[in-house]
Amino acid sequence: MSVGLTLQASSLLSISGNTVYLASGFNVVQISGQTVNIAGTITASTNISGQTVYLVNDQINNVVWISGQNTVEFGAGITANVDTQCTSLSGGTELYSGVIFSVSIVNLSGNQPVRVGGTGTNSPNSGRGIILYAGAAWDVRVNNLNQVRVYASRSGEFVSWAAVRQ
Repeated sequence: MSVGLTLQASSLLSISGNTVYLASGFNVVQISGQTVNIAGTITASTNISGQTVYLVNDQINNVVWISGQNTVEFGAGITANVDTQCTSLSGGTELYSGVIFSVSIVNLSGNQPVRVGGTGTNSPNSGRGIILYAGAAWDVRVNNLNQVRVYASRSGEFVSWAAVRQ
């Protein structure tokens, strides 16, 4: 059952949730059980609890989070690269560059340990980053492959990876 709602000037609206983005894009308000005074006319359409609600999610201003619900993201495909050779220089080797949802990294069998980290002050080195022993894997949620770097304990080790593209 769908319900339409039109709020007139100076209407009060009680909303529980996260950030609300108004159509103007200039009035980002953090709301959790607060009462908000809205001036002007706002038309909204929603469904009764338990029914499906469809909202535009542009990944910038209208990221939708639904309390108590699981969200599922589907990628546009998988990017898999040939095995990537890693350096033992501090800061490691950048995997690649490209917009993604997540990447799975595997330290190949027979390798010395490698460390996985980010960029800048979070770059991996001999004392920083998550350690992957030979044959171990790690799934990382990042939005670009260039945010992931791998440091090899012994220069020249290879890692294998595959990413889910956005």
